[in-house]
Amino acid sequence: HGGCCGDSRDFTRDMNMRAYAARLGFGLAGLHNFRGGQVYEKGAAIFFGALNAFAKMGHHPELAHVPFAVYGSSNGGATTYGFVNAAPERALCFVSNVSAGGSPPVPVDGALQVPGVVMVGMYDSLARGSRGVERATELVTKARARGARWSLVVEQKGHEDGVSFDLYQKLCEKAIAARYPANANPAKGPVKLRDLPEEEGWLADLGSWGSGLTRIAPYHDYVGDKAAAGWLMDADVAFTYRAAATHDNPLKVAITEVNRVYNPN
Repeated sequence: HGGCCGDSRDFTRDMNMRAYAARLGFGLAGLHNFRGGQVYEKGAAIFFGALNAFAKMGHHPELAHVPFAVYGSSNGGATTYGFVNAAPERALCFVSNVSAGGSPPVPVDGALQVPGVVMVGMYDSLARGSRGVERATELVTKARARGARWSLVVEQKGHEDGVSFDLYQKLCEKAIAARYPANANPAKGPVKLRDLPEEEGWLADLGSWGSGLTRIAPYHDYVGDKAAAGWLMDADVAFTYRAAATHDNPLKVAITEVNRVYNPN
């Protein structure tokens, strides 16, 4: 949720989102009054503690072990980053949008294996102009140097969702298919998610977004410094990413049947 005291529980009541989650075999969770910068230190433990308590009631024992995919804007972007670092072994994928910051300042090793996209707005006044872009670029480039399965989008927007949720939905579907074992049963214990070899993915030239069409290529065909390029799961995610990550957006990405996530900020 956006804002330190925001509320995203209405997200779980949206019938389109319920249908989307049901098709994937997932449930929905919305947070209220979580401070993103504190999630890594204590917020995630509160959330997972609640799931464990629900699991002990006996109706849904799987809640103690379910993997998760996570999205958030603003304070929610910091929340997203915190959850991925607090429980990377359970994180399928993430999109952190217009984040106000993040803890820990250096991502843990396990979080680097989680496919993710960090998105920022060029004209985000709450991020003090270019400061937000610079911080996000530094975070992603340093993580990529360590082999992170992450990429960066600089979108022509302010402090808003833009097309971040559209990209997230594509990433979410692909990550579940690629990383969640077909025979996994969280009701019986933890799910061992599949790590994705770096060479199975696609790469994006993070410096080419203003060229008219962001340059993407399969890992082995990419020309340039692979460790400095953004990483994307596959061709499907890469082409969707390029629609979001090119100056003036000559390609469009939109999921029309899903309502926008409410962001009062």
